[in-house]
Amino acid sequence: TQATMSTDPLVLKQQLITLVHGLTELSPREQITLAQSYITANELDTLGFTSQELTIIKAKVTYINDYFNYRDEIQKLGQKIAPLLFTHSNLVDAYTTSEVQKEYEKLNEEIKQTNETYKTIVDNATPALVDQFVGNALQYGNSEVNQKKFFVDQGANIPHLERVTQVVEKIRPTIEDLKAFYSQTNITEKEKLATKIRQQYNNASKEGQTAIASFTMPGEGTPVFATLVQTEQLTGEAEKVQVMIEELATRDYKTAADYIRAVKATETAYYKLTPEGQALIKKEELDAFVSEVTFIEGVTQLRPSTKPEYRETLAALDALGKTITAPRNPKEVDVAKDAIDAYLKVMKDVEAVENAIVAITTIDKAKEAREQYDKLDKDAQRLVNNSKDLTTWERQIKALEKLDDQLEALHPADKSFATKTLSAKKSLDKYTEAERGLLTYAKRLETFVPLAELEQAVKKLKPTHYDYANELQKLRAMHTALKNTIQEPNLQAATAKRITQLDNQISVMEDEKKVAADVVKLIDALDTLVKGDKATYINTMVEARAKFNDLPTNARKAVTNSKDLTAHEKDYKAVLRVIDMIDNIDEGAKNFTSKVNSAKKAYDKLPSMQQAYVTNYPFIEEALQYSDLIEQLNKLRPTAKTYRADVLALRTAYNALQSSQQQKIFNYENLLEAENFIKEADALDEQIMALAATPPEKMVEEVAKLGTAYKAMDSGVKRLVQNAKILTDFERENKAVIKVVQLIQNLDPGYRDYAKRVAAARKAYDKLTPIAKARVTNYKDLESVEPVAYLIGDIAALRPTSKTFAKDVATLRSTYEALSEREKALITNIKVLVEAEEQLGEVGEVVALIETAIEDVKHEAYMQRLTDARIAFDRLTPQQKRLVSNQKELMNHEKAVKPVLTTMVLIDRIDPEMTNFVKDTLAARAAYGKLDRNQRPLVTNYERLAYYEPVAEVTGLIDKIKPTSKSYHDDVEKAREIYNSLDEERQALVPNLPNLLEAEKNIAGAADIDEFIASLPNAPAEDFLKNVQQARNIYNGLTAERKRAVKNYPLLQQQEKIAKPVQDVVNKIDGIFTARDMAKQYQIVMKAYDKLDATQRKYVYNAKVFLTLTDVIKVHDKIEALKPSDPNYFGLVQLVRKEYNQLSSADKQRVSNYDKLLEAEAQRATLDKVMETIARISPTSADYFTMVDDAQAAYVSLPAALRKHVINYDKLDKANKDVTAARKVINAIATIDEQSLNFEKQVIAAQKAFDALTSDQRRLIHNAFMLEDYSKQI
Repeated sequence: TQATMSTDPLVLKQQLITLVHGLTELSPREQITLAQSYITANELDTLGFTSQELTIIKAKVTYINDYFNYRDEIQKLGQKIAPLLFTHSNLVDAYTTSEVQKEYEKLNEEIKQTNETYKTIVDNATPALVDQFVGNALQYGNSEVNQKKFFVDQGANIPHLERVTQVVEKIRPTIEDLKAFYSQTNITEKEKLATKIRQQYNNASKEGQTAIASFTMPGEGTPVFATLVQTEQLTGEAEKVQVMIEELATRDYKTAADYIRAVKATETAYYKLTPEGQALIKKEELDAFVSEVTFIEGVTQLRPSTKPEYRETLAALDALGKTITAPRNPKEVDVAKDAIDAYLKVMKDVEAVENAIVAITTIDKAKEAREQYDKLDKDAQRLVNNSKDLTTWERQIKALEKLDDQLEALHPADKSFATKTLSAKKSLDKYTEAERGLLTYAKRLETFVPLAELEQAVKKLKPTHYDYANELQKLRAMHTALKNTIQEPNLQAATAKRITQLDNQISVMEDEKKVAADVVKLIDALDTLVKGDKATYINTMVEARAKFNDLPTNARKAVTNSKDLTAHEKDYKAVLRVIDMIDNIDEGAKNFTSKVNSAKKAYDKLPSMQQAYVTNYPFIEEALQYSDLIEQLNKLRPTAKTYRADVLALRTAYNALQSSQQQKIFNYENLLEAENFIKEADALDEQIMALAATPPEKMVEEVAKLGTAYKAMDSGVKRLVQNAKILTDFERENKAVIKVVQLIQNLDPGYRDYAKRVAAARKAYDKLTPIAKARVTNYKDLESVEPVAYLIGDIAALRPTSKTFAKDVATLRSTYEALSEREKALITNIKVLVEAEEQLGEVGEVVALIETAIEDVKHEAYMQRLTDARIAFDRLTPQQKRLVSNQKELMNHEKAVKPVLTTMVLIDRIDPEMTNFVKDTLAARAAYGKLDRNQRPLVTNYERLAYYEPVAEVTGLIDKIKPTSKSYHDDVEKAREIYNSLDEERQALVPNLPNLLEAEKNIAGAADIDEFIASLPNAPAEDFLKNVQQARNIYNGLTAERKRAVKNYPLLQQQEKIAKPVQDVVNKIDGIFTARDMAKQYQIVMKAYDKLDATQRKYVYNAKVFLTLTDVIKVHDKIEALKPSDPNYFGLVQLVRKEYNQLSSADKQRVSNYDKLLEAEAQRATLDKVMETIARISPTSADYFTMVDDAQAAYVSLPAALRKHVINYDKLDKANKDVTAARKVINAIATIDEQSLNFEKQVIAAQKAFDALTSDQRRLIHNAFMLEDYSKQI
């Protein structure tokens, strides 16, 4: 600052130099002003500055001052550039109005002029002056890029401005078009402008697209381009609808359903458009299609019915069809019109039949109406509204036939014979005498009616009837009056049997009445006996109860004084209970004792006076004498401590009984079993005690025998054996003896651990007691094998690493020699000893070699001797090497001449027969190369290395030959060349020559396949695939080595890549006629064929086959599209049949799904049969139920999809419901049992079910008359 400037001229000068030097383009105003103040005041001259210094100082200060001003202008420029974003709502107008580009160009030009002026002065100054004053103010010399960077650093994004300029110039026409688009009201013109703007938008850069998409008219909130996108969408949707309308007229639809769906989809798409979009569509064309579809769909959905709506709909569709004079889809419209005509014709015939039924007044007219009705087909019959009236007329005629059938069905053996007979009599009474004369079986009722009346009278008479005796006499009189006038033999016999059954029933009733009277007398007598002897009174009471209980349930009701019996029993209930308890005791039952005790307790509880009435008590007194014995025998258990005493006491008690009482001890076998247990245990005890006197050699066998016997005993007997512990001790000792015997028996010198086994046997033997040792019968075998076993073990324990190895070998040899010849033969591992001795021999040889080598270091063969010793030492095993006592001396001598010695050893190791021949040769050469010139003469075997080196080189080259190598062929040739340069002697030494020969053989063997592969591109088109496959097969048949010798394998892979899609197409064409979906396969082939290039297509040798299948595929597709669920299924079947018949014979064979067409035609025949079966159903028929069942079975047998084509199903449905309901009621009536206690409930339930039926269903209840009779009975 001014305050810091010095007044000393020299110091001030230096301060000014520093000030000017430090000025840069970014210096603040204070520094610039300070420098200017000294220039303005002309103080620089007085400070001793030269003219050149003054020039550069003034130039720099002026340059810096100008840049200070430029920085301010740049910042203002940057503020104008900042709003010019690509997302600006009107970038073009904002850019044009701001004139920012002109301002930038003007400012940039001014800065350039300043830079050039200053640069000229600096360039003319000396380097010393430049270093002294210019400093870091270097902007003047920067490139244009750095100049722009300066602008950016100061807040003006010039690269962005340049990009905005470029984008604005390119999108300016587009923005003008957007303005025109915004103002345009005509939708067509708008569409044109939208297309043009869309193209411009797509060609614009990313920033340009952003600017176009962001352009918004003043005062609007939505960008114009967004409105354009909506217009495009609107136009696109309208075009789609228009295309859909045009497609309706041109596309060949497989089914009417497809056509209907297409029209509806088009109509839906039209009404989804906005009003502007709808204005682009020709509505009258769409309306024509909609009208057609309404007609076609109406016909398709039309289902014949008896409802009035069907006839009204039919008339309306007929009128609509007549208005369609120029159909867009003639095929479907014609089919629909033909269907309407067919429906109208049927309705005309139906109405004629209905009029005929209305006109029925006589039987003849009913027959005429039936004839007209039967002439209708089954579908038309179900449309006749008043067919039930015709059936009613016919039913009246058949009523008498039905009654005669009922009379014929009467049979005395039926459960409901009486009800059916009386019901038939009631029905017969409704007819006149003349009408009855038409019945065939009416005379049967003369016999059946009295029989039925008697049967019902017998059922109705109950013992509780107030005048039961007289009523019973009446039944007997009615039975006596019965007559059997039936003529048919089978019915006559059944009638006689029924009469006999009724006679028996009446007789039983009479007998029961007599027994009941006896019981009544006994009960009445109790009132008198109660005052006399009580024993007689009690006995009479018991007798009366027993006879009453024996009576049948119905007969008991005749005992009118049964309550008096109950009253008498109540006073003596306890006495009777005791008597009953005693009578029910079973002497052979397990609970005999408890029953006796219970009866005794009950008896004791009676008062002494009542105890006298228990007349059967003596039985208890006798039973008490032996019942305790039975109880004790049941409780007898061998586990009891007093078991033996208990058995003895029970035997004494049993013997004290009388013989008659002993016979009543039903569990006497328990006593016998207990005594046998004791005898068996005592016998075993005696045998155990006898073991002490058994010889040792038999002891093992005897103990095992007794142990087995003991284990086989019953658990109860085991507890009685008193010496069981002694036996266990014998067995434990016996077990140890057996173990030793088995150990000795199992000794086999062949086992590796033979010595251990012998030692284990010895150890086990020594543990035995002296007595037990005497039982080891094969002990001598153990003694005889011990010396052999121990020697085998010692030999196995030999270790070369042991310090006493040599001594151990000598000791074992002497021990072996001391054995007998038999014992020597048992030493299984003698080879181990022999091998140890041999190893010691080899070690001795090496020790001698080392001694010879080191005894004279000046000997001419010193090196060779050391080498020989080293080689011999290295050939020893690691175990042998440890036995060489002078190996350290060898190593010390080797250390002194180690390099030379190592080299000689390596050379001596060279051996063409060794696998590491090449490696050893290279190692020897490398070692020799490391020796200095003084050491090399010491290598006495160098000639060996020189001789074998060429052989090793060839061997190495052959080893490097790899079939996978890119230089495979070159490697083989090089190896052959060097091999040929060897002399014959060394050629014979090449160990891997067969590998070279094999490689040469592989290359020669691959020549043919190489040539064949090379010819593939030029092969005839029809042979291309075959040749490629053949080349692949030949290649795959080669060995792995020869495969790698094939040079042209990449060409084969290339040709296979071409052939693969071709082969795929060929296979797909071959599979067209066997494919499940031929059309789909055809499309697959076409798609695959289109993907082939021109070269590949010429190789498709069977292309002509599928290119001629258009008509076949068309028929195939139509057959495939046949769906039973389609309402016009069978109409479409006829159309497809027509088109199929127009094919040639060859093309017919190619329709792979023809069987489906045949199946559809067969389904029509089946369907007709089902509808015919349903149509034959008649409620007036005697076989109505069977007819309904047959029709239902036929209907159910149809596939689900075909069932909806059964146009008269509602008739079957109603019949099913009627039959199901009727059968339930018929079964309910048939199961009513007049003798059942639930008879009344059964009748009420059946009547309720009958009342719930409709009138038509009630007519089906053939046994309704039985229900009427049952209802009267209750």
